[in-house]
Parts: sequence; structure tokens; C-alpha cells
Amino acid sequence: MIEEIIKKISEKSGKSEKEIKRLVSEKIEELSGLISDEGAAHIVAKELGVDIIEKRERRNYRLNIGSVVVGMRSVDVVGKVSYISPVKEFKTNNSTGCVASVYLVDETGSIRLSLWNEETEVLDKIDVGDTIRVQGYVKDNHGTPELRLGKYGKIMKSDEKIDVDIGIGQEYKRKKICELTLGMRAETRATLVQVFETKPIFEVCPICGKRVKKDGDVWVCEEHGEQEPKRVLLFSGVIDDGTGNIRAVGFRENAEKLFGIKTEEAVGKDVRELIKGVPLGKEFIFRGRVKKNDLFDRLEFMIEKINDVVVLDEIKNLLD
Repeated sequence: MIEEIIKKISEKSGKSEKEIKRLVSEKIEELSGLISDEGAAHIVAKELGVDIIEKRERRNYRLNIGSVVVGMRSVDVVGKVSYISPVKEFKTNNSTGCVASVYLVDETGSIRLSLWNEETEVLDKIDVGDTIRVQGYVKDNHGTPELRLGKYGKIMKSDEKIDVDIGIGQEYKRKKICELTLGMRAETRATLVQVFETKPIFEVCPICGKRVKKDGDVWVCEEHGEQEPKRVLLFSGVIDDGTGNIRAVGFRENAEKLFGIKTEEAVGKDVRELIKGVPLGKEFIFRGRVKKNDLFDRLEFMIEKINDVVVLDEIKNLLD
């Protein structure tokens, strides 16, 4: 999908595909890797004054998750529910509300569906592992496509088969890195072998968790207006278990564990200084989910939990 988008931007902008790939890579780096390849390409297209959304995509159009891009006004997506967040209540100056997220996967990728206020009532009818059909539109979440229902959106269960192993619920299956597949929720024992010098701190809205932008002296969330942001720590590196290696990304307490420092202590520090505290060469038990980076055609491991290796537990696992 990313190659098709790059080709389309190249044709409409007059720039070479090599130049477009460079611009997309720079945009991903600018946003600290917190953006999908398609999202970065879409931003580049906007900056070049290119419209890459075809007219047929502006109608109710059935898509694989990996083909969804920011700006589509009416899409029809089928995916397997891999995770449902708790419903979070919030209060603004003028009202109160609630929000929750549902993560969907298929054989081509994953996407978040955000549910607001009365939309969250549907969570009583769906569970992790269910296959659902969503009709809605696609919003720009800092370049990353995000499904929304809107006034005319629908969610319904589907009998379609999605051949993706998500590791149902919070059960993490022990896998070697060479066995990891797209959409899988897994546990792997691996050594931390590299850390990247990406921006370690970014600011998010305390209500919805999305990145906020600085506007003069204040921080602004596109959903909730002016907010005092929360700081989030980001770690990006490579883990290796002897059968293979994979890029791993961790946030918040997982990043704190690998950097060996609390988020509030990391604010203002240079990333090269933070890297000195990273225990390169140490083995951990990593739990998380597998996503695909289409631009570089590789799988990445999104860390959800990190544990130290306990020898007695490992011996027990071998015997079981």
C-alpha cells in the first residue's frame, strides 16, 4: 500500500519516487517514529499540494485495514478485535464525557477505533477475539489513521474469517522472534542489543492521550482544546534472541525501565545522556504486540510489559 501511495504522490507532484521516499522517511523521523508510513506519506502529499484520495474512496468503500488512509470520508472495514481499553471518563470546562478505544487487526495491519460518549455502549456487546464490521470515517491522529463512527457510523459483528493470531485477551504466547507474525500478541525472551537516538519525550492530552501541539505559550489538543499536557517517555531499539531480531518500541513505564529513569527526571535531558543508562546486552522477557512498518517492510514489536528473566521460571517453562 505504501508503495502505491508513493507512486501516486510522485506522479501528481512530478518528483521522483526516491525523493518522495526520502521526504516520508524524514517526516517519520521528525515525528519521532510515532506515525504510520501511510500517515507520513499523506502529510507529505498535503505539504506538496497533492490529493491522493481517489473519488471512489470518498464513497462507502470496503477496505483492508492496511489500505486505510487519513481523510477517507466513508469506509467499510472488517477486523478482529485485539484489545479493548477501559472506558475513561473526562471533564472539560463545559461538559463531561467518556472515551474508549478498540484495536482491530486483519492480515494487512491494525487500526484504532475511538468511541466517544454513547458510542461506548456497544462495548457491552463485543469482546476481544470477535470479528466486527465498522462503517465510519477516518480521522487524522497526528498522521496515523484512526476510525471514527460519526453520526451515521455503524458497528456490527461479522462472520468473516480473519486469519490473524492476536493472542486472545491478555494471554501472551511464548514465541521466538523468528516466529512472530503480524497482529500477534506474544511474549519473547530476548537481549536488548541497540537503542536509537529518537526524541525521548513527547506531550499528550491528559484526556484522550493524543499528542498536543504548542500554540504560543499553551498546549492545544485538537479534540479538547487547551490542556496542561502529560509527558510521555519513548524508547526505540532492537531486541535479539538468536533466531532473529526486531525493532522494539516502548512507552511510559516500559521506557522508564529500559532507560532506568522516571519520566519527570528525563524531561530536558539529551537523548545521548539517557542512552548511557540503557542496559545493552541484558536479557528480558518482553510482552507486546506485533505491527508492520510498511515503508521499511518489517515487523515491529510494541512493548506492553517488560520483566526480568527469572531462571527458575524459565526452567519450569522448559519442563512444562
